[in-house]
Amino acid sequence: MALTKIDDRGLKTPIDLLDSEAIRLGTGNDLQLYANGSNSYIQHSGDGDFYVQTGQTDEDLYLIAGSSVFIKPTGGADHGIKVLKNGGVELYYDNSKKFNTMSSGVTVHGDIDIANGSVYLRDNYKLRCGTGDDLQIYSNGTAGYIDHVTTGTGADLILRSKTFVVRNLSDENMIIGNENGSVNLYYDNSKKLETASWGT
Repeated sequence: MALTKIDDRGLKTPIDLLDSEAIRLGTGNDLQLYANGSNSYIQHSGDGDFYVQTGQTDEDLYLIAGSSVFIKPTGGADHGIKVLKNGGVELYYDNSKKFNTMSSGVTVHGDIDIANGSVYLRDNYKLRCGTGDDLQIYSNGTAGYIDHVTTGTGADLILRSKTFVVRNLSDENMIIGNENGSVNLYYDNSKKLETASWGT
């Protein structure tokens, strides 16, 4: 170990230590800085917490890596946060990935994608609205559903628009309802029934 001199101006640099030799701080050697020849460590082994803190409220803290950054709780056994080089950021709960960013947006739980201005749900995953999940919108892979599951008086599913139009995937009219006017029924895009003020 090569150690530089200490004079009245303090410790002169550099401090040269061999592999696995540590700089130890604290009465119980709570904080240690060392390299083992492969990896470098700042290790806290005391009873309290370990803080990395800036001195001023307007100072930023940077963690800069040549590749990826990993934050691992529970003694390093579980994943917490991954910041991947040239890739996404992944968030974990109990070592299970729950959220990650991607080039087009984000994925939640691996089953919900928010990308390119759209929200994508897997089959049988529901968009639920209301305190009791009263309104549910989903697809089972074959059919699409809008379910209003509230029961009792006034438990209605209400669609409101000045003009109400139902069309098929070929953009052909099936039903048209006009505010303060007629309701029209179509067959193969041809109007077959129309309501009027006097009847149909």
